[in-house]
Amino acid sequence: MPENFTVDESYYFGDVRNPDADRILYAISLADGNRGSMVDACNVYADNISDEMEQKLQWKYPLLS
Repeated sequence: MPENFTVDESYYFGDVRNPDADRILYAISLADGNRGSMVDACNVYADNISDEMEQKLQWKYPLLS
């Protein structure tokens, strides 16, 4: 749940040749003090994410021209 973790850092990994390979790596801290990471496949699961989670992850994908 969004209220149970904090995003400490995020890194975007893009592939101009294959946009389907874009990923975001999140370094997260859990409310109980544990830390971990989460990988986002960049919009693959966008239909299944809550507004609260979207805000928490601050989805900001670079625009490619």
